[in-house]
Amino acid sequence: MKPKKFRFREIKNTATPPDNGTRPRFSPEEKKRRIKKALILLSISMVAYAVLKVFLTLGYLFVFIIFELLAAIPVIVYVIIVRGRMGKLPRPEELPDSWSEEEKYRFLETEKQRKKDGQIYLYLAFPFIAAVFIAFVTEFYLPMIFG
Repeated sequence: MKPKKFRFREIKNTATPPDNGTRPRFSPEEKKRRIKKALILLSISMVAYAVLKVFLTLGYLFVFIIFELLAAIPVIVYVIIVRGRMGKLPRPEELPDSWSEEEKYRFLETEKQRKKDGQIYLYLAFPFIAAVFIAFVTEFYLPMIFG
C-alpha cells in the first residue's frame, strides 16, 4: 500500500487584511466569540479574587498557597500535554527524513489536536493567576509602598 502524499490543509483565516496597516479586522461572529470568552474569564477571575479576599480577610493565609497551586497545576499539565511545544508546530521539512509522509502527517495532526486539547488547562489557570496577582498587589505590595 502506497502512503498518501502529504499536503497542507488550508487554514481558515477569520481576519481580513487591515485597511490602514494597523490590525486585522475580525468577522462579527469571531468578535462576539472572543468578547464572550473574555467576559467569562473576567467574571470567573473576579469570583476567584472575591473568594481569596474573603479568606485573606479572615486570616487564612494558607489559601493563598492553595490558589497558587490551583494556578500552577493546570499550566504544568498544559506543558506536559503539548510536550513543551509552546510555539508553532514544526513544518514537515523539519521532521526526520526517516519518517514517511504518512507518519509526518499523523504526527502533525496529533500535535495540532494536543495543542487544542491542552488549551482548556490554560483557561482553568487564568482566573487563579489573575486572582493571586491582584491579591498580591492589593494585600502585600501596595500597603508596603503606601504604608
